[in-house]
Amino acid sequence: MTTIAFDGKTIAADTLHEDNYGLFDHASKLYFGNDFVAGGAGMQHHMLKWWKQVKSMTFDDVMDHGYPDYEKAENDPAILLVQLGTSQAFKHAGGFFVPVGRSFHAVGSGRDFALAAMFLGKTANEAVMLAAEFDNGTGGIVEAVEVRP
Repeated sequence: MTTIAFDGKTIAADTLHEDNYGLFDHASKLYFGNDFVAGGAGMQHHMLKWWKQVKSMTFDDVMDHGYPDYEKAENDPAILLVQLGTSQAFKHAGGFFVPVGRSFHAVGSGRDFALAAMFLGKTANEAVMLAAEFDNGTGGIVEAVEVRP
């Protein structure tokens, strides 16, 4: 459970993690590549499996290969991918990345709150903070990375 938001300029994510025993911890949900940033929601080990496969790739390689060892029944994380220097986001769908059809997007359990906040003019950072107020799966410190000046 988490909230990852992108407003066309900044990608932001909460840091709250819950393990299988209901214990909470805090860790980054943003993954930095050579020329991209990805935010991951869902089971952390699914994101880490994807990350191990793509961390040395370029954005174009990730777009070509998606999730190399993707198996829907085994690993289906919600990933929001942004190329550095651009305002376009891509979301993980069935092992590949497809463009998001609007200038802002969010994934994770608090996505509806974040989408509403950005629709009303809030930044990605503010949207994740607002999502944390209403979604008990979102919380902790909000990390934000500006991908486009």
